[in-house]
Formats: sequence, C-alpha cells, structure tokens
Amino acid sequence: MKNWKWIFAVCVVAILAFAVSSYAQETTIGVFFDENATQYFASFNGGFGEVHTAYVFVTNAEQMVGGMAFKLDLDPQIMLLQTEYPAGLAIGNILTGVEIGLNEPVTAYYGVPALAATLTMTTFENLMDNAPLTVTTHPDYAAPIISDHNGYLREVLGWTSYLSIPVSNDNVSWGSVKALYN
Repeated sequence: MKNWKWIFAVCVVAILAFAVSSYAQETTIGVFFDENATQYFASFNGGFGEVHTAYVFVTNAEQMVGGMAFKLDLDPQIMLLQTEYPAGLAIGNILTGVEIGLNEPVTAYYGVPALAATLTMTTFENLMDNAPLTVTTHPDYAAPIISDHNGYLREVLGWTSYLSIPVSNDNVSWGSVKALYN
C-alpha cells in the first residue's frame, strides 16, 4: 500500500511541474506602444509633424534585471527621432547595437516589465500596414541578452512589433512646411 501512495505522490508532482513549465512564457525584449508592455501592435494617425512614442521592455524575466544588450531593426519608413534610456550607462546606438547597464536593477518578477528604452519616432507622410519594429541580436552576442544584478548573462528572445498608419492626418502645403523652420 505504501508503494501506491509514493507512486501517486510522484505522479502528482510530475503533473504539477509539467503544468507550471507549460504555463511559463519566454523572456523577451520587445517594442510596446504602452507603458504596461501589453500592446505590441499599434495603429496611429500619420501625417507631417505626427510623433509617436514606443517603449522597449524586457518581459517575463522573473529575475532582477541589471542590464541588456540588443539591436533594434526598424522599417525604413519609420524614422527614429530620439532614444531615452533609464538611469545608467548606454554604450552604442540602438539601431546598430546597444549595451545598457542600469544604475539600479529592476525587480522584474510576477509579470513586471523592465524598461530598456523610450523611443520617439515619426513616419512623416508614409502610410503603412504592419511595419515591423524588431529587436534582434547585438553584434557582439549570439542573441539578445539580459543581465541580472550580479552580472550573470542570459540569452532571451527578440520580439517583433507592428505599426500601422492607415490614413494621413492632414494635408500639408509647402508654406506650412517652410513655417516649421522659421
């Protein structure tokens, strides 16, 4: 009778371990269009002078995040105007490969995302459907990387997000363009 209870207990533990591991999500670095790291697809108004904000987050890390290394590939119709990083040190350019070390590690447990960068961009008059914004591998590494607060490096997945500009916001005359420079 004792063997049956032991076998039953082992089976229960195995089932629970399988259920928990299948529920776990992969750690990613990706572009999101909200401060909660939930919207990876956006549809905005376009037009001359329209500026859009996006955020690069590490998601599902379940660890302290002290740094990251990655590169961002943008659709050619999207122009990056500015990149802001959290307090710390950023070496490189986000479009060619950046390594970021944070002054204070971010507690990224229980679904809390860790901010890597805030992006300001424009699409000018370009209309687009599902233009990709893809986090890829930094040239010095084999995959996008995150670091914990002790400097332990971990490979993670790069995420692709999409931006659509279905309709231009306004008609711009040459006079209004010249007025921007006066």
